[in-house]
Amino acid sequence: MTYFRSPYTSAFEDAGGRQYFWQFLAKTSLFGEFKFLGFWRAALALFIKFFLVWFSAFSIAGWILAIRRKWNWLIPLSFATVLPFASIVAVRIIAPFVCVGDFRYILPVIIPAVAFFVYALQETTWPRKNQLIFTTAILLGASVAFYAHPSG
Repeated sequence: MTYFRSPYTSAFEDAGGRQYFWQFLAKTSLFGEFKFLGFWRAALALFIKFFLVWFSAFSIAGWILAIRRKWNWLIPLSFATVLPFASIVAVRIIAPFVCVGDFRYILPVIIPAVAFFVYALQETTWPRKNQLIFTTAILLGASVAFYAHPSG
């Protein structure tokens, strides 16, 4: 799986996985098309990419729970999530260029994704909820450390 092989992506090199639409979209959601210097940043980048997979899984689980329990905010948040993803996939099909798959074009999708993540968090039992909150805090701290670390 090339998603974890290299920490960053570039629109100019295949090594970062630019030829894989979902991988390019995921990596640009975290780091853009930038390469950051240093071993610690590369290690943190891999750690943060695991977080994105984990966060996405819980957001999808929250969406499924919201469908099952007929949550009041389900329709507008689903629309705000599905429409940007469908749009970027359609544009990528119409114009198959790497730059079209950049996450910055669908950045507002973060808001409903967080809402579905929190909904999944609210619906879990207490021991698991505490573990999820602790893991989220650690991974958010890793994100802050990644961007706060001086270059080099």
